[in-house]
Amino acid sequence: MVATTMSMLLEQEQDAKSQTHHDPQPADGLSTDLNRADANEAGGCTLEQIEKSAIAKNFSNAAYRYDQNAWLQQKIAQSLFNWGKITHALASNKKDTRFSILDMGCGTAYLARLFESLAAQHTSVKQHNFRTSDIHWTNLDLSLDMLFQARLGQAQANVNGLDCLTSLSYIRADAECLPLKNNSHNLIVSSMALQWCSAPKRIISEIKRVMSSGGRALLAIMVAPSFSALETVTQSIGLPSRVNHFASHGDWQNILDASGLEYRASLKSFDSAHETALSMLKSLKGVGANTRLRDSVVQNAVQSAPQAAISKQELNAIETHMRSSQDGLLHLNYEILFVDIKAA
Repeated sequence: MVATTMSMLLEQEQDAKSQTHHDPQPADGLSTDLNRADANEAGGCTLEQIEKSAIAKNFSNAAYRYDQNAWLQQKIAQSLFNWGKITHALASNKKDTRFSILDMGCGTAYLARLFESLAAQHTSVKQHNFRTSDIHWTNLDLSLDMLFQARLGQAQANVNGLDCLTSLSYIRADAECLPLKNNSHNLIVSSMALQWCSAPKRIISEIKRVMSSGGRALLAIMVAPSFSALETVTQSIGLPSRVNHFASHGDWQNILDASGLEYRASLKSFDSAHETALSMLKSLKGVGANTRLRDSVVQNAVQSAPQAAISKQELNAIETHMRSSQDGLLHLNYEILFVDIKAA
């Protein structure tokens, strides 16, 4: 079963590469193949490729325990779908028309499972006689292990007799260079993934290209100043930074404004509380979010060296400065930008 599933995913990945659209690519587009031969011929992998490989590796390492640790990520996904009234997109679709949905950075495909649950319960969807069988859902991720877990989860749902999406595909690819045709998807969703991309402008450009006429995109993107409390403490006690400097709300808004797309956006804060500094840092590692990015996303600078392991003394210092006087816990803040894009 396991070998068969992995083999099928690899076959689907090759199919996706062979079907990559032949329309002009953005000038700064990336290859979907992280081991691109011409980079090696030029004297080694580029910094961007190395970074993407590290991201894929860390999320792959977290894939098998991801759902056990991703309660906050799931809460954010639920909030995104509620904020964006995602089932209204189904209800407004023409009857007997195929509906294509793309999840960019799908992880273990929690969004697909959540969507199934909401679609089955929503009265407006039932009134329009819309079935999950009318939908083709594409799960896309940089990590093959995440896609493997996504497929296993779907297989388990089928075994349990749940009302599941029956038409799905799984593609390993880079969200900054989608191997998909123009105007091919009615709805694009993404939650807690796009902050890892090195060029937000490319992401919006690809969404605009792939989204069909009248389509929508619902995105939840972590932005600066996420983890600001941890950053402030580490700086105040002279420790190296333990957080990434993601693009800001303003950075994304400027790109969206320049794209000419119609959109609305809302900035929301979420909180993760922990008893110890070690458990706080492990919460990031447990969902694969411990990759140290280059600061090129914002400042075009290069991370000079890998970080040393944190010491017990440093953990104690973090706890002393971060522990709340109200509940005695350490709080990690997540700043999330919700974006609802509508195509003309």
